[in-house]
Amino acid sequence: MTQPRNSRIIWLLFLMFFYIIAQLGWWAVLITRLNQQVYAGDERLSHRISMVWGEGIVFAMILLIGFILTYKSYLKELRLARQQKNFLLSVTHEFKTPIASLRLQLETLQSRNMNEDQKKILLDSALADTDRLNALAENILIAARIDQNGFPVHRSEGNLSAFVQTLSERLAATVGNRHQTKLKIEEQIYFQFDPQAIQSIITNLYENACKYSPKGSTIEVELKKNAAEILLSVSDQGAGIALEDGNKIFEKFFRAGNEETRSVKGAGLGLFIVRHFVLAHQGEISFQSQSGKGTTFSIRFNA
Repeated sequence: MTQPRNSRIIWLLFLMFFYIIAQLGWWAVLITRLNQQVYAGDERLSHRISMVWGEGIVFAMILLIGFILTYKSYLKELRLARQQKNFLLSVTHEFKTPIASLRLQLETLQSRNMNEDQKKILLDSALADTDRLNALAENILIAARIDQNGFPVHRSEGNLSAFVQTLSERLAATVGNRHQTKLKIEEQIYFQFDPQAIQSIITNLYENACKYSPKGSTIEVELKKNAAEILLSVSDQGAGIALEDGNKIFEKFFRAGNEETRSVKGAGLGLFIVRHFVLAHQGEISFQSQSGKGTTFSIRFNA
């Protein structure tokens, strides 16, 4: 999506360049004619001078607009480049950490005589690391597909209540095993949805809640329906979202700037993906956050 924007800017700059050349040529012709007609009459000369001034003002305005657009584009590209650099650094760390952990666990299994309970603990930890790697790879692939073709969803009628219940229970037993998970799922809510998209939405919101909440705190997943809409929400008891970051959290590669947040794992893709899939279902996403008390992400779909 960045490439078409860059192409439009390049075409605009080319058009401005050719206009400037044409304008300079036209001014040269006018000046030559003015020199020839300087004695032809004051009235015609005054008209020509007014015309030149008008052309000059238009020319200056176009130059100013072009400069502003070019400068804004430069700042946007600079910000994107910085975000991509941070993304590469965080992804490298995200891959390296579970790989190192997996290696240590396998070496421990290989080199020591262990009972079945000890083996189970190591194997469960290894499976959690592979799930973490798989989730990161999945998010990278989804983000790439969104940039490439918008990642269209394929919706079909299904029991959203059962889907959310099953997925949330699985997440609570794996990703959220260090937290308390509270489920408030209204039964028999049917909706046309893409299972892969809804799974990505819930997984990313739930994982974020785990990352930014203290151990032992409660994460709540709620699904309910009224006459007009279906409401899906995920709440945590974490540090909350800084006010200055509120308009940026759904941008690709964005990660909040305070040190506490930067120490948390992540690549800055989760909420970007969540927002895309919510909009693809003609839904809306919003959040409410209170410093030190937590954040609630709310998604509304037309019933």
